[in-house]
Amino acid sequence: MPSQQISSVENNFTKGLITEFTGMNFPENAATDTDNCAYTIVGDVTRRQGIDYETNFGTNTLDRTGRAINTYKWNNAGGDGSTQIIVTQVGKTLNFYLSSSSTITNPLSKQILFSTVDITSFQTGVTPDPSTQECQFTDGNGYLFVFHPSCDPFFCSYNAGVITAKLISIKIRDFTGVSELGIPVNQRPVTLSAAHNYNLINQGWTQGSPWLAQSVGSSPTVISSGSVSFTVASGITGVSNGQQVSVTTTTDTNPGGIYTPAGTFMMGGTVTSYVGTTLTINVTGSNGTYIGSALGPYYITPINSGYINTWFSAEGNYPSNADVWWFFKNASNTFDPATTAVQVSLNAGQAPQGHFIFSAFNQQRSLISTVAGLTDVTTAVRPRTGTWFQGRVWYAGVDASQVAGGTANFYTWTENIYFSQISLTTDDFGLCYQTNDPTSETLFDLLPTDGGVIQIQGAGAIYKLFPIQNGMLVFAANGVWFITGSQGIGFSANDFTSTKISSVQSISSTSFVDVQGLPYFWNAEGIYAVKPSQGGGLTVEPITVGTILSFYNSIPTASKKFARGYYHPLDYVIQWIYNDQDNNADLTLRYSYDHILNYNVYNKAFYPYSINANGLSTDPFINGILYVSSPGNTSSTSPAPGFKYLTSTSSAGSYKFTFSDEHDSNNLDWFSLDNVGNSYESFFVTGYKLHGKGQMRFQIPYLYMYYRLNEERNASYIQGQWDYAITGDSGRWSTAQLVNMYNNNYAVMPRRVKIRGRGLVLQIKVSSVGNLPFDIIGWSIYETVNTGV
Repeated sequence: MPSQQISSVENNFTKGLITEFTGMNFPENAATDTDNCAYTIVGDVTRRQGIDYETNFGTNTLDRTGRAINTYKWNNAGGDGSTQIIVTQVGKTLNFYLSSSSTITNPLSKQILFSTVDITSFQTGVTPDPSTQECQFTDGNGYLFVFHPSCDPFFCSYNAGVITAKLISIKIRDFTGVSELGIPVNQRPVTLSAAHNYNLINQGWTQGSPWLAQSVGSSPTVISSGSVSFTVASGITGVSNGQQVSVTTTTDTNPGGIYTPAGTFMMGGTVTSYVGTTLTINVTGSNGTYIGSALGPYYITPINSGYINTWFSAEGNYPSNADVWWFFKNASNTFDPATTAVQVSLNAGQAPQGHFIFSAFNQQRSLISTVAGLTDVTTAVRPRTGTWFQGRVWYAGVDASQVAGGTANFYTWTENIYFSQISLTTDDFGLCYQTNDPTSETLFDLLPTDGGVIQIQGAGAIYKLFPIQNGMLVFAANGVWFITGSQGIGFSANDFTSTKISSVQSISSTSFVDVQGLPYFWNAEGIYAVKPSQGGGLTVEPITVGTILSFYNSIPTASKKFARGYYHPLDYVIQWIYNDQDNNADLTLRYSYDHILNYNVYNKAFYPYSINANGLSTDPFINGILYVSSPGNTSSTSPAPGFKYLTSTSSAGSYKFTFSDEHDSNNLDWFSLDNVGNSYESFFVTGYKLHGKGQMRFQIPYLYMYYRLNEERNASYIQGQWDYAITGDSGRWSTAQLVNMYNNNYAVMPRRVKIRGRGLVLQIKVSSVGNLPFDIIGWSIYETVNTGV
């Protein structure tokens, strides 16, 4: 049979692993299968180095059994751009490593600070156990912000090696009021119910004697109920028995050891006596968080219904929820409903609301207004996620609701996003409301710098907030939204819009990776990237479709939910760590990662790693991933920037934590554990080579494999796999041939290998030899092709 001799060259491996083509249309420069190989930007395929503890590593002993684990890199700690801190959560404990002080002699694992934070100090309920749920983090203005679904958000400050944590109390204005079933908004009732009384006061009907009593002296007052005496200045005018008043903190305090920002409501009730410097109040409502604690500096102000009483005396009924009190002023600018009511048309719509400010998650209206009988709207759930954006703290992910009952309407927190006022001091972090009273006659405007609440209806559970360009991406269970200014110049409290840009669903917050300001993330069906679209705007694009979708689908959904990653800006590589077993129910195994999926954002190459674990309980496990560099530190003693893996090893019922990286040139994992290490196989299988539209058989007299030597001995096995055979039992796999390469006189050398057999289709498998490396830049094939069928 006649034959034709030809040659072909495969000169790069830039496309990495691809699983989404057939054996007839497979693209060039890609592999059908691979593990533990790296695909570089220039086209090399190399064996990865071993993953091992840091050189000169130290350890920190913690129990991680049944506990959540997370990591975060805190930049600009303490407002110093050269200070960088690695934060680790193991269960309830936050540890801090001063990474910017790392050296080769004293690496990251030895830079642990003495300070720790116990997140249960901020716990909001008895269950669930906070140690079983992950924290999320962000940083801004030098502070670290911590979010947890079972803890109040808090912030950490850093100063001279000491970490201090303080609670953030999220406050909002009451723009909903309480339910008045069966009463139209413009009806003026003849009796004053508790609900209507509250609504009127919340609409600004609060005129009365404008007095203020501040605490005097250092003698503390205990937060309680019943008759309580307060020491204030003497001679305050306007105080009278029967007035409803509130008692509020004037400065940041710590009653009961709990950080409390200024302006927090503590007690409320009615005045029973004011003699000399003693103001006695019958306290009917106390902030349950602090009962029994000593109250520090405070002020007392009246909450009254002077305008309401004046109206009733003049009209014989009570104002409606549509009435605005200052509409009823006379020509002398005096509130006078007796002469002005007939001249004012009754509004059909709701009057402005929002006089009262309360906790977003403990809406205790009787407590703040001293109007008894109102239904509390509360939840122990707190924001699971948040971020720092445009000088504000943002909060979201409160998966909770309360059914309608009593005076409370149905209420849900799930789709709310809270944003603080532009933060000039730490007191502003929780002020998610407008400064001006919206019910005021004069200063009622919403300011650009104000805080507030954005509700994205239909979003479902919100998993991640991601600042991008001049707006905010919201990743939720039902899609992706973009919040920005309506004029395209950025967000402000009085000018913003939210737009749904995709129906791609999110399943968790852990897998998000920031790549030069653009997010990449995992969900159930694939990996996605948000990118600018043609003509402006943003689009959510799949990057596993047409590349590794079959490989990705083999990963259990539970594993995808808890995968996490980081970006290496020098190598253009994202690494995601994950566990390929469906063990979501076991928290200890959930955070034990044994696989890494790499993605090069430049050449779009995917390639996986398998971290060898031989099944022993003493095996190290990767528990987290970060990219660590030393900002501003160019000393020769500084470690090279790169990926760091939080790593733990079981030891006597507990775990020793340290950091690891990919550096072992012996190509062994965890060599430092026992000076033996765990071996692993590195291999890749090339794409399909076929001729004559798949009808011509051919043979390979010789294959030339080109090795980059790098002053090292290179070695690999070379094997031919004919006609789509998937096992050696088929008889269609050639014998694996050993190739050894070493010559320090050359940068690159070829090695000729004879591939026995013949067939319609050929693949080449290259695999590792023992602990030796390989670095292959391409190959050339000398072929003899049969010209007949």
